[in-house]
Amino acid sequence: MKKNVLFLDIDGTLYDYKNNQIPPSAKLSLEKIHSTTEIVIATGRAKYMLHSIEEIKHLIDYYVLINGQYIVSQNEVIYQNPLNKQIIHQVVQYLSEYNLPYGFQGADEETISQINDSIVATFKRIGLYLPREDKDFYQHNDVFQMWCLAKYNEITPLIDKFPTLDFIRWLDVGFDILNKGTSKGEGMVKLIEILSWQNKNIYAIGDGDNDYEMIKLADVGIAMGNATAKLKEVANYVTTNIDEDGLYNALKYLKLL
Repeated sequence: MKKNVLFLDIDGTLYDYKNNQIPPSAKLSLEKIHSTTEIVIATGRAKYMLHSIEEIKHLIDYYVLINGQYIVSQNEVIYQNPLNKQIIHQVVQYLSEYNLPYGFQGADEETISQINDSIVATFKRIGLYLPREDKDFYQHNDVFQMWCLAKYNEITPLIDKFPTLDFIRWLDVGFDILNKGTSKGEGMVKLIEILSWQNKNIYAIGDGDNDYEMIKLADVGIAMGNATAKLKEVANYVTTNIDEDGLYNALKYLKLL
């Protein structure tokens, strides 16, 4: 029986997006600890968006996806918390009225409400693939997160109207829309509860502000050397940068290697 659980962020922690690779030392480290440690990916993305870690997917035991809203093992859904369809409908009505593009993240697919030259240019600029067009996706699929392309002042009435939702700014182009209080940390707690992992050693490693709750709630939370100042403040330990064998050094500190 594995006695340790390791929750891992992807970009900036496991995957070095500046050099477009998983550092060799990180891959080798995960191969070595897999027999004694449950390895859990914790990400804001859905599973179909995890192309960057394809080479190590055989080492991953569980995935906490879409900021804790969808949790799966290699072949089984463990937990899901979709957005309320009536609330989605009201959000869609508002965004449509003001011609603000929006999208849906389902368990297996992402869609967008409209496609035009401006939207194509925006997605190209921020390096994201363009989903297929389907403004009614929510009517026949569970949706775990929405997003919209808008400025803050354009959706202020929407934010005020729905106190049960969080509107999280991403880059300079829009907002993620998700259930209030959603986080990787909440997903971590849910997985521990469902699988009765209370007696295991719980470790977490990350680099961004969206890893804050996860790092704080773990028995030992580690921030990468390239992490935000906010995350470093709450971490028990700060390892080296991702391109300086940061994950390997973190696992050495935890005595997992």
